[in-house]
Amino acid sequence: MLLKKIAIALTTVTLVVTLAGCANPIVVASAQKALQPLAENPMPGFKLSLKYEPSCGIDYCTVNPRYEFTSKNQTQSQPEFCKEFFSWATKYGADSWLFDPEYISIPIKGHE
Repeated sequence: MLLKKIAIALTTVTLVVTLAGCANPIVVASAQKALQPLAENPMPGFKLSLKYEPSCGIDYCTVNPRYEFTSKNQTQSQPEFCKEFFSWATKYGADSWLFDPEYISIPIKGHE
C-alpha cells in the first residue's frame, strides 16, 4: 500500500513538473515581448483577430504564444502578398520563416 502511494505521488510530481516545464513563464514572457510589436502594428489591411496563450495537456504542449491576423483583401496575388509580408516582418526583426510540415527554418533573405 505504501509503495502504491509513493508511486502515485511520484507520478503526480512528474506530471506537474513536466507540464510546468512545458510552458516556462520566462520563455513565454520573452516570446510575448518579441511578438507585442507585431500585435500592435499588424500588416496593412490586417487586424488582430485571436491571441493564443501557451497551453499544455496530458498528451500535447503548445509552448509559444501565437497571434492570428485576418484580412478581407483578396485582390493581391500570392507573390505580391509574400513580398509585402516579408517586408513587414523584417521591419520587426524576422530573419527566417518555418517551412511546414518539417519546420525547417529558411532564411528570408534570398528567398523573398
